[in-house]
Amino acid sequence: MISLTTVRIAWRNLGRNRRRAAFAIIAIAVGQLAYLATAGLMHGFGEQFFDSLTGPLVGHVQIHHPEYREERSIDLTLDDLGAKLSTVRA
Repeated sequence: MISLTTVRIAWRNLGRNRRRAAFAIIAIAVGQLAYLATAGLMHGFGEQFFDSLTGPLVGHVQIHHPEYREERSIDLTLDDLGAKLSTVRA
């Protein structure tokens, strides 16, 4: 644990060279601001990336005709959709 004497010496040492102390405080503040700005940008990029992937889709799950992926034909539709949806929900 830090003793009271150590705190007094550290406080007095800060006052002896004010320019060095100010420079250290400014450097720490700039580092913290750079970290916060970078973390905020990365969080925003992550949210935007997720939204751009899932936003245009109807949902997170898509159900296609078994041959749709190969041909991509609009004529390939699912027959008896109600029964298939109840199976998926179950």
